[in-house]
Amino acid sequence: MKFLFCNWLLILFFLSFSANSQVKNSSFQLSLKNDNDVYLLERSDRYYTNGVFVDFLMKLSKDTSKSTMLAIEFGHRLYTGVKNEKDNKSYWDRKFAANIVLKSSVYRFIQENKIVRFSIQVDKVGPTAYGEDVQNFIHHLFRLYEIEGWETELPNSIGIDLGIQYEQEFFKSRKGNFAISTNLSAVIGSHNKQASVGLPFRYGKLKAFNKSTFTKGNINDNMGNNEFYIFYIPTLIYQVKNSIFADGSFLVGNAIRKNILAPIVFSNQLGVTYAKNNSALSFSITGYNNEIKNLKYNYHQYGSLSYSYRF
Repeated sequence: MKFLFCNWLLILFFLSFSANSQVKNSSFQLSLKNDNDVYLLERSDRYYTNGVFVDFLMKLSKDTSKSTMLAIEFGHRLYTGVKNEKDNKSYWDRKFAANIVLKSSVYRFIQENKIVRFSIQVDKVGPTAYGEDVQNFIHHLFRLYEIEGWETELPNSIGIDLGIQYEQEFFKSRKGNFAISTNLSAVIGSHNKQASVGLPFRYGKLKAFNKSTFTKGNINDNMGNNEFYIFYIPTLIYQVKNSIFADGSFLVGNAIRKNILAPIVFSNQLGVTYAKNNSALSFSITGYNNEIKNLKYNYHQYGSLSYSYRF
């Protein structure tokens, strides 16, 4: 609860700071995001348990209808397992893992409701991603339970992946308060190989992609960054390789247990976004069938809280 309280206190501070700020021509945007299952009031850490992301966005062109932007993102993720019992012996149902991602993306608005993104990322997995240290620090800071299981952590590895994403709005109601779009993406590289298709639904006070917080196009909106909408995004993912599940074999008693990558993953994301002047706040819940077939729990969910400020 202390973790939740501190996060919401910071968000309220940022919102109060920006409430009276004047809308002006913006060339930059800074975004902070945290993923954690604690937002759902679950008193345990399992599977994808925490993610922290810092994103810096810079506008490269002045044409708002066909603008180009550059984004630099730093991310850190933690993955833990669940302890099981077999033959009077305990074991973890998956290896623990942490990864650090440094990602660079170019956003290009082809039209006001069409956007394409190209990305390259460096993905580092293993003990040098300091997963155990980060989780220990968080648990000691907020006086949570002692952690265990990092002796099963994936070994060190580093990879480079290329990505492409295309999103287009294909339906909007006459009142302009309901929209449906499609989202196609693919990632290929030494660490990750996957493709996905999503179908985002939005309802509320909406703006075109090139001026909306939904696509980070709000950096182009000099008339007022006011939006309030709910969104739902079902996504189907096909994966061939995933860096945080590589080398999933480990010893259980005298037998070798091996995690099997699930080729098909279906996720659902439900959330709400509020934006006023230079600030935007978003909260969402994501649930999905696990990327590994033989875990104790086949379904996992977590909450996401993000804040962005443009200047």
